[in-house]
Amino acid sequence: MNAETLKSLMDVSAVTADGTEITLMGNISDAEGLKNVFENGGEGVGGNIIDFPGQL
Repeated sequence: MNAETLKSLMDVSAVTADGTEITLMGNISDAEGLKNVFENGGEGVGGNIIDFPGQL
């Protein structure tokens, strides 16, 4: 699918064939990531990825 097609689906509920609703969440690493999640139809944050320099 192209980006335009995906954008057109942002307001469509995520529901399985048996009617189970799915919450769409995104993983973020900074405030920009949080902004992107909500701008692109996400409903929350599933994980916050933090890198600590020198500890990887």
